[in-house]
Amino acid sequence: MSDAICPRCFNKFSVAVPVMKVNCPFCGFSIKDADLIRRAEQRVVINKDCYLFRNELTISAQAVNISKKGAGVVMTGPMPFEKGDTLHIVIKDTEINSDAQIVWVQRFNNTVSRGGLLFC
Repeated sequence: MSDAICPRCFNKFSVAVPVMKVNCPFCGFSIKDADLIRRAEQRVVINKDCYLFRNELTISAQAVNISKKGAGVVMTGPMPFEKGDTLHIVIKDTEINSDAQIVWVQRFNNTVSRGGLLFC
C-alpha cells in the first residue's frame, strides 16, 4: 500500500502499488498513476496567501500545504512556471521566505493551476 493525495480534492487515501489508474474515494476523480501526488514526508494543510517571484514577475497564489522541504500552491489561471524552474516564495504569516524549485505543475482548463515546490 502507498499513500496518495487526490490532485482535485486534496484528500489523502491509500492505493495498491503498482496501479495504472484509480478513482479518488472522496470525489470520484479518475487519476492516472503518474498524476498521483505521493509524499516522502508529512505535509500540513494550510491556507495562506503567498507570492511567487521570478525575474520581474510576481504571482499571487495560495499555499495549501507545507512540509520541511517544500510546499504545494494553487493559483487562479495558468501557472507561468514549468517543472525545473527556480523561483522565490514568500508565504504570509509564516517564516517561509525561500528560493524553491518547481517539481511539478498541473493546469486545469487554464482556470486553476497547482504546483509543487521544493525549497532550495
